[in-house]
Amino acid sequence: MADQPEPRLSLILDAGKEVMHLTIHSGEKMLGGIILSAVQLEEAIAGLTRLRSQMTPPLPSSLADGTPVREIKGAAYDFGVDNKTRELIFSLQDKTLGWLSFRFGSQLLERMLRVVNSAKNPLSDGPKQ
Repeated sequence: MADQPEPRLSLILDAGKEVMHLTIHSGEKMLGGIILSAVQLEEAIAGLTRLRSQMTPPLPSSLADGTPVREIKGAAYDFGVDNKTRELIFSLQDKTLGWLSFRFGSQLLERMLRVVNSAKNPLSDGPKQ
């Protein structure tokens, strides 16, 4: 088996941009493949995201110290309130992944407001957790 090349994935967008082709190759040999529509791809991404959240090592839960904040110019965003939960839903549009939505409950929004207010007053001790 040492002489066998490692399998690799190939992702190709169809010319009509309505489906994508995912193939698995080992050297020159195609081992398998699938054609996915946009809806099927979104479902696959959601499933992969769920699986990744259960894997080790775990996803980082916070930004590393000293990591510079990267401004995303031209990003589309929107927000609204969920009619059932009354949570704020903030959505960002990523060119690759589509719309990413984040829910914010009242406690988190209050904490965010404290951070904003502390930034307005540089003499304060910073936000209270």
